[in-house]
Amino acid sequence: MAQVAFVRKSFGRYTVEFDDGSALFMRAKDIKALNLAPGAETDAESLIKQLRPLQLDDAYEDALTLLDYSMKTSRQMRDKLRAKGYLDDVTDAVIQRLEASGLLNDEYVARRLMENMVSAGRGKLALRQKLRQKGISEEIGQSILEEVSPDDQDAACLAAARKLFRKYADLEPREQKQKLSRALASRGFGWDSVSYAIDKLIRESED
Repeated sequence: MAQVAFVRKSFGRYTVEFDDGSALFMRAKDIKALNLAPGAETDAESLIKQLRPLQLDDAYEDALTLLDYSMKTSRQMRDKLRAKGYLDDVTDAVIQRLEASGLLNDEYVARRLMENMVSAGRGKLALRQKLRQKGISEEIGQSILEEVSPDDQDAACLAAARKLFRKYADLEPREQKQKLSRALASRGFGWDSVSYAIDKLIRESED
């Protein structure tokens, strides 16, 4: 059995440190419910057993509230719940429950993200990066990326290029092409699509 050495507040959570060197992140209401203070005889393992039933319902309700604001991937939900001070095994249990009920679905989130980015004139390279940022697995991410055909990318790149073309219309052809290339590449389009779009625009402008 260890003793509570310190109870520190940081970023809305409390860190309970024990004299054996271990520590736990906890919510303010957990500290109050368990009446924790320096000198209390307990340890991290004992506290986890007491905390789990105290946190499960709250964690699930917080997860539902988070989903009311926007769709989340499993990793995003895990990060949000951890930041609120919930135990890892409580967070895992809530995520499993949400996934089983269909309220968390990484594939659905990834597909909506793909549709939105393609319609907004973003390329597959940008989409790949965004999927990774959201915590989408490589397996799901690759499956979603494969749904975007080269023809789809060429069409999206051409549409983006046409909008940008007006911006650079007064430039010399060489500078115009360079700026268009950089702008399209920054939107995540690959060189094949960029080359196709610019060549087509040049041919159209010469007609």
